[in-house]
Amino acid sequence: MDSAGLSADAQFVMAYDAARTLSLLIVRASGHRPRTVGRHYNTFLALEVADPAFANLSTYFDGCRMKRNSCEYDFAGGVSDTDAEGLLTAVRQFAVDVEAWIRARYPNLV
Repeated sequence: MDSAGLSADAQFVMAYDAARTLSLLIVRASGHRPRTVGRHYNTFLALEVADPAFANLSTYFDGCRMKRNSCEYDFAGGVSDTDAEGLLTAVRQFAVDVEAWIRARYPNLV
């Protein structure tokens, strides 16, 4: 993702959306469907259920969910450059891991 010119908040929100979408790929491929109410929260809970190897990321992404909620709904400027860069780095690696996970378990989906 080229994030030049975007605020830390915008970078964080976009990286968060990618984390949630990638998590949902694993969750749905595993046959789970997060509840509609609290779907972001439930997606990250279901990620850990789908594969306990993602437990640490599930916890991290859920913490990011709370920060994302604050910058989306409460106030702007609550995300630091370090927060945004950290999440973006984690999501880039997660994308690689998700692709490998799907290839190994569900090669017909690739």
